[in-house]
Amino acid sequence: MSIANSLYPDEKVLTGRASYFDIFERTITVFAIVGFTNFIAFALLGGADADPTAIFPDVSGPARASWYPIYLAVLIISIVRWRTMLATLPKAWPIILLFTLAFLSIQWSIAPSITVRRCIALFFTLHFGFYLAARAPLLDTLRLLGWTWLAITIISLGFIFLLPSKGIDHDAHVGAWTGFLGTKNLMGGEMARAHLIFVGLLFYDAKHRAAWISGLALTALCVLGSTSKTALLAMIAPYGLFAVYMIAHGSVIISLLSIWGAVSFAGIGYFILANFSDELVKLIGKDLTFSGRTDIWELCFFLVSKEKWTGYGYGAFWKVADGPALFLEKTLEWDVPNAHNSWVEVSLSLGYPGLAVLIIMTIMALTKSMHLMTGRHGPIPLMMLLQLIMFSLSESLLLQQNFHSSMLFAFVVSFCLLGKKVPNPVKAARSSRFDVHRPERLA
Repeated sequence: MSIANSLYPDEKVLTGRASYFDIFERTITVFAIVGFTNFIAFALLGGADADPTAIFPDVSGPARASWYPIYLAVLIISIVRWRTMLATLPKAWPIILLFTLAFLSIQWSIAPSITVRRCIALFFTLHFGFYLAARAPLLDTLRLLGWTWLAITIISLGFIFLLPSKGIDHDAHVGAWTGFLGTKNLMGGEMARAHLIFVGLLFYDAKHRAAWISGLALTALCVLGSTSKTALLAMIAPYGLFAVYMIAHGSVIISLLSIWGAVSFAGIGYFILANFSDELVKLIGKDLTFSGRTDIWELCFFLVSKEKWTGYGYGAFWKVADGPALFLEKTLEWDVPNAHNSWVEVSLSLGYPGLAVLIIMTIMALTKSMHLMTGRHGPIPLMMLLQLIMFSLSESLLLQQNFHSSMLFAFVVSFCLLGKKVPNPVKAARSSRFDVHRPERLA
């Protein structure tokens, strides 16, 4: 197989002539991807205790045990690709450092037993994301994700239309689609992220275009059905970058006009945000506190300042009944489940050092994705990374154990750190950008 941190597979993969070894590896990989969507836990438990925010370790034995086969699958495929993973591991040092901080936090955690168990789950979450980035060229892995999410989306729609008692919210948000994911926001978020995977596949893979268009349409339908405005915005916003990229590749004049237009649009956006922020957030059904999130963030950072160099231990802050989370509950007069912001969440767990590593890692990935964008990778890695960052501002989904979104973040960041720019031939810029039937040996 061609170099794993490149873009296109070699001829054998493109034409489908896979060995038994490849079939075995891909089957196990798809099983693990399905596991991180929480479908296995849902199927085994019928929805009971299947909330991915609580599966490990603070629920029933069956819910916890449902993850063991997934961890075993990750170990198996890691052994299968051990040479590739070992060779690329040094480039993923920011992820290793972040996990090391989480592991070391066992020493000062306010709930050491919880931190230990959650660190085990975090290891497999980050490890699987790194494995997806290192295992094969990007297109091959995106295809696995695409076929898996196409099946998952169809299954979700089956729950919605055939088992509405399971697939539709009848309590807090009556009529909102939840599929097997438990909440409308999680349903909308996962489908918005899957939608962008299909955008990437349409950009790279002409061979299965009909399937990817179907996935694009079905995931968009699911986002609309979830009624999650955040997910809808996160699904639509990346198209702006995609449009600028496509226009900028037309000619030098069009490229300059695109840059000028983007700068002008950003300036207008800043003016509107600065002067009409209240009216703007009302358009998406929010207020300037983002449904009370800013109050949570302010109190969380006050508590972070008390343990700024260590944090309270990975995954422990919200799990101690009489711990620091009780201060938020008494002050805000409601049971706050999490920080509703990934960056605040990491600060609570690992203090400012953890936050600093996460910021540095993200900046490195953003910089590298911009470099990759100048070649045949196009804007897809950058679009996926920006979408995850957008979600992270209002949800606690980065560096979370057993979360598909956290695994996806590790995958995108890892690929940006590992990936090599693939030159985009000037003579055939428009005709060959979507043509993946001309495999190349990429160095």
